[in-house]
Amino acid sequence: MAEETAALTEEQAAVYDRQIRVWGVETQQRLGNARVLFVGCTGVVAETCKNVVLAGIGSVTLLDDRAVASANEPGNFLVTCDADPGGSVAQASVQVLKEMNPMVKIEAIKGPIEALPIEVFKSFDVIVSSGVSLDAQEKLNRVCRERGVKFLATSCHSSCGYFFFDLLQHTYKPQPKKKEDGDAQPSQPVEVKEENMEYVPLEEALSATHWPTLSARASRVYVALSAIRETERLLQRPLTSADVAAVNSKMCELAAGTKLKPDKLPADLVEAIVSDPVQHPAVAAIVGGFLGQEILKTVSAKAAPMQNFFFFDLESGDGNIERVPVA
Repeated sequence: MAEETAALTEEQAAVYDRQIRVWGVETQQRLGNARVLFVGCTGVVAETCKNVVLAGIGSVTLLDDRAVASANEPGNFLVTCDADPGGSVAQASVQVLKEMNPMVKIEAIKGPIEALPIEVFKSFDVIVSSGVSLDAQEKLNRVCRERGVKFLATSCHSSCGYFFFDLLQHTYKPQPKKKEDGDAQPSQPVEVKEENMEYVPLEEALSATHWPTLSARASRVYVALSAIRETERLLQRPLTSADVAAVNSKMCELAAGTKLKPDKLPADLVEAIVSDPVQHPAVAAIVGGFLGQEILKTVSAKAAPMQNFFFFDLESGDGNIERVPVA
């Protein structure tokens, strides 16, 4: 333990003392070595960055070249009213995050993401994408897979939000079960064996081929997203508010013969996702809070991260983890 503690500075050990007591020095060291790239500084990304920076993650890099003056991200509290209007959203966000935790390396880089040299791309443990179309997320996911980098996608639209994980083949050590009072103590330490999890890309997870396997209680957000993606593929372009009717028609078509009831199909969410880019701060806070926790699990390999979708629906108040396709 003395050798492990020596890897943390006195300042780090003092600042992170409470969480070190919860998950141990080794986990804190792993967090301190992790490098995460966020592409798109949306409201949900702002919430997520706040959480991982305060936890002491090693490095956070932001990529969002939009000018502060032209960006419309009311949920991004990292861009303050006194930010340089000519600067980028990423640069403005960096300044605020540095004040939250000076011990974390935080920087902004210029895009586009596809132009990054392979060695820079592969230097990140996790890449998080937000604020772009499903088609753009799928394309970035494919590049991440080609280069062996874990990929996360997240977005919030009005009253709903989600995040998706493609961790490729992820290895972790499960948390040992706590002993109850009166349980016999083992004579020797119990060895915890590593476990593996297999993930699928976003393109496969959103495919309409999975609709026949969906239960009647499948997330409304998933149903809406999958129908939107299928319509994007059909029209071969990003959707606008004029395409809402086409998405609803495709959704009814896909639901025919499945367990999904026609009168329960989420036409309201389709309209919100396609037509309303504004992120509700409360929704972004909830989704970003859970996403931050899952990123910490991923980079620390301390426990099993979720697989592979998290959905939040403000109308129902439901927050669900769903695996698609069903194992």
